[in-house]
Amino acid sequence: MKISLIQPIHANYKIVRKSNGGFFKPAQLTMPYIAACTPPEFDVEIYDEIAAPLDTDKINGDVIGITAVTPFINRAYELSKIFRDRGQTVILGGPHVSSLPGEAINFADAVIIGEGDLLWPKALRDWKNDRLKQIYRNKKPLPLEKLPRPRWDLLDPKKYIVPQVVQASRGCPFSCDFCSLRNIYPTFRTRPVRDVVEEVEKIPNRHIVFWDDNIIGDPQWAKKLFIELAPLKKRWYSQATITMAKSKELVRLAAKSGLGGLFVGLESFSSNSLKGTNKGFNKVEHYKKDIRLFRDNGIAVISGMVFGFDEDTLDSFEANLHGAIEIGLTGVSCSILTPYPGTPLYKRMEKQGRLITRDWSKYSSDDVVFTPKNMTPHQLIKGHNHVGKQFYLYSSMIKRYSKNHFFYNLNPRKMLDNAIEFWGLNLSNHRYFKLFNENTDEENPIFISSTLDRFSQTSD
Repeated sequence: MKISLIQPIHANYKIVRKSNGGFFKPAQLTMPYIAACTPPEFDVEIYDEIAAPLDTDKINGDVIGITAVTPFINRAYELSKIFRDRGQTVILGGPHVSSLPGEAINFADAVIIGEGDLLWPKALRDWKNDRLKQIYRNKKPLPLEKLPRPRWDLLDPKKYIVPQVVQASRGCPFSCDFCSLRNIYPTFRTRPVRDVVEEVEKIPNRHIVFWDDNIIGDPQWAKKLFIELAPLKKRWYSQATITMAKSKELVRLAAKSGLGGLFVGLESFSSNSLKGTNKGFNKVEHYKKDIRLFRDNGIAVISGMVFGFDEDTLDSFEANLHGAIEIGLTGVSCSILTPYPGTPLYKRMEKQGRLITRDWSKYSSDDVVFTPKNMTPHQLIKGHNHVGKQFYLYSSMIKRYSKNHFFYNLNPRKMLDNAIEFWGLNLSNHRYFKLFNENTDEENPIFISSTLDRFSQTSD
């Protein structure tokens, strides 16, 4: 009996592939982990469409497992139809399916809602015994002790800049208005530190990505983890909230343990916008000193930047661009506010009648799917595109790089690591936003605004 697991492609795959997939392309964790949860009597294979195109004629599993976030889901439904028409059984899971199982079941033989650790093997054994149910749902959060090691042997390591990743915790203690995380992980939980360290020890690569949404969600647990990671001499990357900067000890321990770069969701330089999305714990007035703390410890910071909050105006684009450059962020990930199904934001937008499409391929954070309050959809998408392009101009790169302190306090190897990572990330995103703007300029009319016109006065 054969199982084929599939990670489908993002809606913007043409742009991503044209820009060589971006500089930062780690292996996906979900399917290697689900493969590890598969009962031993089944043979398993994995297809990652992000890494390589699919040839559906060669995918011949008796059961097809597909995971999908919202912008991937249309492709997941398309694949599901292909396989079901051939008589193969399809089981769908992931954040979108967990948010809208009633929709997803129309495209599958069964759906898994929430974490699949126990539900996936149960569904397979039910299928084997001809009693597959349509809905499999977790009733309570799962304990994280002694998790199986992901099946990295099923992926081609040459296709990823980081071929193995680790998950040390699940979920986040915060509940941001636009975040869909709780559809999968209803609570924040941590793995035993010793389990995590033993898994890291088995990874031969020096560079590690922790596939966590907030690795310092429990600061005391995080300190213990960082202390035990330090002797392994790894260089690692993860995500956290800016609240990490409240503790200089925590930041220093992270740096000593090998933390090279952190994704932090600053989201906005407007306190009103942050309060409106239940993210008031981000203190704009502290951004500069907080980022300086990370930089002084040799930690690069890449920030999420979201546009389209109800408090945003046309002036917000320039304000956020200026703020991100001035505090010396290594990079930004620009997003248009997207009301993902199952989130408080989605429910509010739906109630207010502001959703303008339910074409899930548009829910990619690069398009506008709701009616903004203080600007038109075209103004929002053009402002978003301009900020990304301007942030990654060569002049901006040089200015931001000159603000870092990497070369003052690091050994030569870390100095080289930081330089390679900074320029690799920035040059890759320069290329991406150039391509992205070329693809969107023809589809969206240029709008007139004295604020936004200033974005086009400088170009590389």
